[in-house]
Amino acid sequence: MKIVLLLLTALALITPATADDAPRLRWSKSLQFADPGKDALVAVRLDSDIYAHTAFNYADLRVVEADGRAVPFLLRKRSVLQTRVEQRPWTTSDGEPDMKPLTDGGFDVRVKLDSKDPQPNGVRFITPLKNFEQNVTVFGTEPGKAEQELVTAARIYDYSDYMDVRRTSIVLPKNACREFRFVIAALKSDRESPLLDVSRELKGKDETLRSERTTIERRPFRIDRIEFWGDVVRESVREDATADWPISGFSASEDAEHKQTIVEFKTAREPLFQFQLRTSSRNFSRAANVQVLESNSKSDRWRTIGGGQIHRVEFGDIKEERLTLQFPETRSESYRIIIENQDNPALTITGANATGNDYEVIFLAETAKTFALNYGSTEIVPAPVYDTAAIRTVLSKNVEPIAATAGFAVEAEIKAAPVKPRDILNNPLLIGGVIVLLVVLLAWALFRAGQRIDQIPTAGNSGKPE
Repeated sequence: MKIVLLLLTALALITPATADDAPRLRWSKSLQFADPGKDALVAVRLDSDIYAHTAFNYADLRVVEADGRAVPFLLRKRSVLQTRVEQRPWTTSDGEPDMKPLTDGGFDVRVKLDSKDPQPNGVRFITPLKNFEQNVTVFGTEPGKAEQELVTAARIYDYSDYMDVRRTSIVLPKNACREFRFVIAALKSDRESPLLDVSRELKGKDETLRSERTTIERRPFRIDRIEFWGDVVRESVREDATADWPISGFSASEDAEHKQTIVEFKTAREPLFQFQLRTSSRNFSRAANVQVLESNSKSDRWRTIGGGQIHRVEFGDIKEERLTLQFPETRSESYRIIIENQDNPALTITGANATGNDYEVIFLAETAKTFALNYGSTEIVPAPVYDTAAIRTVLSKNVEPIAATAGFAVEAEIKAAPVKPRDILNNPLLIGGVIVLLVVLLAWALFRAGQRIDQIPTAGNSGKPE
């Protein structure tokens, strides 16, 4: 029983395992920045190498001093000051537009600008119609001068039956005109009816004559209103910075069975939100989906994260294209794009561009100290919880951080943790052995106790034979 008591005492000394306060990270990059001779706000941009080796939630990212002490930091999207040009639309309030039909079947509309209206950079025709094509010529008159032609036969159109392409705006050249005249060349917008009128003549059971007739629906080109717009320049607008990230292993193939074009490539797990395809094909409109490869212990599968419609139209002076596909910010290594061809010829995809967010680490650096960015762990690391109030306060005062440069990645020397008595006691093999030994000893003790009980005389039995 003494042995049992000793083993129970040893088992009681075993304490729950605790994680090290500082995780052992694999990679390190020294940070270089101009020392201002005083405490500074420093920002370092994350690069592809860091994205490739950090966890999806950036939990294994640390800023450390030379002695290894962790420094609180703030992870955020980079922002830049940009000049943005925006369109400000308005409708003139100087009376109703003057409209009249023309002898060639078209019609023109005269519009005067109000004295308070700015000089327009363009005009937009607001119409509820779909599937149309009209030519518009724009004339303008400056105060005290003769009318002049500003735009000749500009085309406005909507091809909704075929693809998502619509243009109802016309860009105006620089001018000082305060009165405009818009000449719509064709009064009617013709549309072929989807119904086909078929007539047949029969002689007995034999068909002797067949005629087909297509009905043309003639629709007036309705304009709800004419809207001018002007360019408004907004300077020093702070916006999230984006970056073009590289891709590798690009391939494009045709899946004839499923009538699809499959585009595949890899990235370094940067935070992406958009792909732009490059193609030599013209005059198409296709649905496309973006997928990522998800792996687990049992199997791999492709999951759709976004998609849309891609198109390109090049016909005469019409040039429209949209080859971008957007999706929520994603960090994955393997991507593919599925393009639905249906019964159309496969597209020739020659490449792709990847666009994503641009993150930076911001921290307060004490003067005359060196810093490094450590990252990368093969184990699950808990995300640090830092006090970033001071950093946010400085940023709120519009203080621009000093840009730091991250050096080459150096594989950190991961030292083994010092052996502690509790680590020995927490060894699973030791714990298992102790438990097995306790079970054996307990069974032996019960067996011996049972033997002793059998040797105790029962009542009415002296233990001697009669």
